Amino acid sequence: MPISFDTLKYTKGAEEAGIPRKQAEYQAQELAKLINHNLATKDDLLNMEVGNREYMEELGKRIADRLTIKLGGMMIVCSGVIMSVLGFIMKH
Repeated sequence: MPISFDTLKYTKGAEEAGIPRKQAEYQAQELAKLINHNLATKDDLLNMEVGNREYMEELGKRIADRLTIKLGGMMIVCSGVIMSVLGFIMKH
């Protein structure tokens, strides 16, 4: 849903404040362009929220996978160390 900017109301208000009609109309048109091109709508924000949520879920999965691999590697190394120590103790 686009942002609504009442250019006629702005133009009338500017004229009442002493700004010439042509200048007020020009300002109203330029402000309308600025508002329509630079402000996010609720739909824009909702789409961004959905995108961020999906990204965070994917990032969480990737982190969990990496941690699982690292933990598995540490367990293998620790098992090897324990087996070596036990082997050394059994020989002596």
